[in-house]
Amino acid sequence: MKTDGFRRYVPLAFTIIVALQVVVLICAASLKADLHIDEVYSYVISNSAEADRFSNVPGLQNQWVSGSDFDKVTTVQDGDQLDFAAAYNNTSTDCHPPMYYWALHAVCSLFPGLFSKWTGIGLNIVLFIACQVLMYLISKKLIRNDLLTLVPSLLYGFSALCVGNVEFIRMYALLAALCMLYVYQSLLIVERGVKPSTVLPCCATVFVGAMTQYYFLFFVFWMALIYGIWLLSHKRVRDALIYGVLHIVAVVGMLLVFPFAIAQATGSSTNNVGNEVSQSMFDLGLWKHQIVSLFKETLHGISYAPHVWKAAAVVAFALVLVSLVAAVAGKKRGGSSDADSAASAKNKLAAAWLFAAFVLTFFTVSKVGGNYVYVRYIYFVVPVVFICFGAAIDSGSRSLPQLVPVTLAIGVVFGLVSGGYTALKGDESFTFTDSAAKIDAAKEYKDVPLVVLLANSPTTVLTSNYTLIRTFDSVYAAPAQNVLDGDAVQSALDESGKCIVFIPTVSDWTDGLDVGQTLETLKSETGCGDPQYLFDFYFGGYYLLSN
Repeated sequence: MKTDGFRRYVPLAFTIIVALQVVVLICAASLKADLHIDEVYSYVISNSAEADRFSNVPGLQNQWVSGSDFDKVTTVQDGDQLDFAAAYNNTSTDCHPPMYYWALHAVCSLFPGLFSKWTGIGLNIVLFIACQVLMYLISKKLIRNDLLTLVPSLLYGFSALCVGNVEFIRMYALLAALCMLYVYQSLLIVERGVKPSTVLPCCATVFVGAMTQYYFLFFVFWMALIYGIWLLSHKRVRDALIYGVLHIVAVVGMLLVFPFAIAQATGSSTNNVGNEVSQSMFDLGLWKHQIVSLFKETLHGISYAPHVWKAAAVVAFALVLVSLVAAVAGKKRGGSSDADSAASAKNKLAAAWLFAAFVLTFFTVSKVGGNYVYVRYIYFVVPVVFICFGAAIDSGSRSLPQLVPVTLAIGVVFGLVSGGYTALKGDESFTFTDSAAKIDAAKEYKDVPLVVLLANSPTTVLTSNYTLIRTFDSVYAAPAQNVLDGDAVQSALDESGKCIVFIPTVSDWTDGLDVGQTLETLKSETGCGDPQYLFDFYFGGYYLLSN
């Protein structure tokens, strides 16, 4: 298909596509009513100058405080702007390195004292745009048809996985952008050769990626191993050594800057990955289960709105199959110039390299996670799939030009369907619309004192309930036995005539309490009336006590 007349409009079309996707992402993010517990951790670790978690902050337990006092842990306070040392110290006891937390802290430093989902989502949108630009640059290297260079960005930006990646305030949006930067730099190495001007920037990205999330190194390992083997197979031993050694230097550099990585990778008080790996190392049944489960989640997320994902998967598979058949048939017929054939073969080889690294990373993540494998762990490599899809269509379009308009038309239709659905519904995994009514209900009781009973893992309760706790004017959080033996509930009833208590009931991550027995104890000690159940929230329920 002749595209010379359209070539000059392709960058404009790309800009329009990304702009529309940003609008969709903003609409979807506006629906986000609550935060996942890990998202609250993002703010705490990034911004707290006092401690790495709520339970370690002096003065938040065993005394009455304002709900707004909890905001001091999740926001940057005046005088603490750009305090990257605090974020570094906080990550030393977490399970991730500090690069993302530094980035989020820098953004939050622009708005001291303000807690808002938009600081994290705004950062992710900027990273999304960077990821899309890099995807487009990669597509221009691997896809020879100008119009088809738009396909990867068009499909990825409207996919559920992309929307979830932006809505989820964690390090995966940064990781996706770094993954695309690494791929682009790797293609430059192939194109220009192994030399300092190409390998050193690539290894700098390896360092930054490793300082963001350890799973990034899985993709780097497989990419580097495959290319290293290719170099050795072509007897380029010197290049292979330089390439491999500089990659190792980048990882060693990360360990020198953040030595806590070793303890985190092998298991720590907040990270059970090391234990999971050792416990499930030879559990092939679990590995198989996680591969199938993750594949289903990925297939659902890579495609589009509910009830459309199966059709999208079938259509995508059919297009790739037709493209491969057309490419094989075209090769048998011949007719292309030697230069054209060489360029096509080079692109196919590069796309195969990327796809192989994606598949191997997919299997590695499925194995390493043990019982804890989530689709968000592979968010960062998902763009590779869309790039390879575009490259496959491009390969077939040489012999079957009709694939170009068909693919573009289908991509636009799926994009509109997914974009419209997402703008109205958001990514339901991270929108938490069910929490909206409960948070609104809590605001109606904001003047009523809140007593939070804590079990053996106070951080779990305080972090997961933070968005609700912060709405109350008066909060008393303490170990359950301290509350039952103390007079916090009685003093609240004496002063306000009412008191709301949170009782943890879920035994996952914390010890749940017997609700009936706990309420009966409070009733007998305070002489209040029958408790009124309000609603459940994370790890427990809220109850209203009245005189």
